Amino acid sequence: MTMIHSAINSKFKEAEQIYGMPSFFVRAIVLFPFIVVIVSCLLIIIPQTRSASFWIILSENGPVELTTFVLLVLGGIRGLVLVRLMMRCGEGRFVYGFFALFSIGLLIVGMEEVSWSQTFFGFETPSLIRNINEQEEVTLHNIYFLQGHSECFRLTYGLGGIVGILLCSLRYYPKLGVPMILLPWFLIFVVLAGIDLYNDYYVIHEQFDFLIHMLSEIVEMLIAISGFLYMLLNARAHNSE
Repeated sequence: MTMIHSAINSKFKEAEQIYGMPSFFVRAIVLFPFIVVIVSCLLIIIPQTRSASFWIILSENGPVELTTFVLLVLGGIRGLVLVRLMMRCGEGRFVYGFFALFSIGLLIVGMEEVSWSQTFFGFETPSLIRNINEQEEVTLHNIYFLQGHSECFRLTYGLGGIVGILLCSLRYYPKLGVPMILLPWFLIFVVLAGIDLYNDYYVIHEQFDFLIHMLSEIVEMLIAISGFLYMLLNARAHNSE
């Protein structure tokens, strides 16, 4: 246990130096997804707070949806600023190209979250899209063959993050590597998305299935935050070089 504790502290110290952040913020980043998931579970499970949890987590333009949208857009913008900085510093095309694609991906997913601003302005869905969209919205992820399979994307994102951390720890593509302090985030994404995928074929329990469905919205918000943190931390590491 002493060796494990020492190794963890060593990683914390390393993160503090690389990203120029106080110990409190590094530890807060590591613990944040656990706190959010636990609090969300309590809100959903406790009868007195259940109705409030529906509004917080599921409502259109509610706290979770808007937080997801804002952090995805901010992450995309921050990433594009980082790309510009990398290009000025003579970074390789492969590196800034990856960040450019990831940033654009964040912006696209962010706009998908609010149906490309349809939830704000309430404009009509064009008939061409409405005819192939399960929810008759201006979205790509609700097109017939994609509808109901968002857990696959969450699982892929989680696994991709873990691979990125391994590449960074093995000194492969260090410029693209995912910060080690985000490992708990990606483990949570993989576990919850994996359970959600399993539930699509084998329902464990009806109430448990509903809990996982609610948590999937929380995971999407955490994914948005992790994308923003990935850009922010890499920008700080880049500036510290």
